[in-house]
Amino acid sequence: MAGQNGIPTDVSELKTDLKDVVDQAAAEASELARELHHKADDVRKGMVKSLNESALKLREQSRQGDAGADAQKTADEVAKQMERAASYLSTHSVEDIRKDAEQTVRKNSTLILAIVLIVGVVIGLILRGSDRD
Repeated sequence: MAGQNGIPTDVSELKTDLKDVVDQAAAEASELARELHHKADDVRKGMVKSLNESALKLREQSRQGDAGADAQKTADEVAKQMERAASYLSTHSVEDIRKDAEQTVRKNSTLILAIVLIVGVVIGLILRGSDRD
């Protein structure tokens, strides 16, 4: 039974109200998770397209300019890596990519930490340098 101001006074009524709130929160969280998964999948598809287009443009530009043989070879190697990344993204789900990333971090945690540290130092130096301007 509800007491004054609509506040439940019965424990069973309070349990029911609490269960309703929890169920509603779970449903909303589930819907949010679905939306995020769809957005992540859209980003994945967009990355595939962008990587493939960029690889093509890189090859075209390296052949059009005055680039020497070494520069064209390097551009081709970079373009191949971009296409390889696009292929991986197009053949793996968001969940597969997440699992692969977790495994890589677990196997190479020291290397990952070193890379993050180096990137952090470089970004810090860049930002510190831009503050002087």
